[in-house]
Amino acid sequence: MRFIFTCQEACRELTLYEFKLYDPSFIFTGWLDREVGLAETALDNTALSALIRSAPIIFVRHIFAADITLQPNDEFITQLAALCSATAYYGSTVSVQVRACEKPCIAPEGLAERIAVPLGEAGFTPDLKEGEDILSVYIAENSIYAGLGNACENLSKWRGGMPFYSKSSGFGFVSRAEYKLAEALESFNINFEGIKTALDLGAAPGGWTKALLDRGAAVISVDPNRLDPSLRGDRRIKYYPMTAERYLKLCATESFNIIVDDMKLDADKSLAIVKRFYGRLVSGGYAVITLKLEHGFCYKTIRDCMSAVRPFEVVGARQLFHNRSEVTLVLQKNK
Repeated sequence: MRFIFTCQEACRELTLYEFKLYDPSFIFTGWLDREVGLAETALDNTALSALIRSAPIIFVRHIFAADITLQPNDEFITQLAALCSATAYYGSTVSVQVRACEKPCIAPEGLAERIAVPLGEAGFTPDLKEGEDILSVYIAENSIYAGLGNACENLSKWRGGMPFYSKSSGFGFVSRAEYKLAEALESFNINFEGIKTALDLGAAPGGWTKALLDRGAAVISVDPNRLDPSLRGDRRIKYYPMTAERYLKLCATESFNIIVDDMKLDADKSLAIVKRFYGRLVSGGYAVITLKLEHGFCYKTIRDCMSAVRPFEVVGARQLFHNRSEVTLVLQKNK
């Protein structure tokens, strides 16, 4: 199977290293753009996405199977509709996602809307934002790559794995960090049904607290620095102006469904603090940690953290779109 993948430009070599480490059949073809690569594997798209999640392969952000390679002629849109007819269930909802390199062989503007027309004529329901199936189209300098998958197989429902959460949306906005947690909860499929209580360590100015509130949780926010004025007075928040270590000593009775940590600490120190709260999580509870990576970090630092999570179990780890020099790690307490 040929496939397109994306990653941060600064972590391209790490991405290739991880693919080769966990998939002996992986063959790298080349970079189509600064953050977009083309490769081959003996795995199908379902098996590849499962490997990425379970290994985990941390530095890949998004993939899609390049089912067909097309030339930029008058026939390629018809051929995309034919791909859907041959692969997707008749009448299903298809989301069309178009991306392009810096010097594409055809202009990408308006292409998703043009592709949607023959899809509708073929009996599908085009939806440019949400769909049961995702038709991914990547326009390179000389060719057009396309494949049909879904959000699970692609690792993300977003085009190229690049979520867009508008400041004017229902998410509201306190800080950019809010989007990091929103993306993590979505990417690792954390079901908030039944999650009533949350602990936010290193909460200020409150982006992660806001994201938790938006999903119906009551939040204990811990940070020596103040929360954003928009959050002060919210009765769903208990604010403790102190360090995580002091809070742990003073307040030994509360339990939580989820603990989140975006503190500006070395990766091993953040993990060590969260592990001290293991007994405060309910059975099956989650911990979401941002592992901060120093410039020129060593890959062994991350692997050491992954090896030191017990008694937690690893749900997943990935460098998400809203991570910069960071990796998001999601853990779970044994049920």
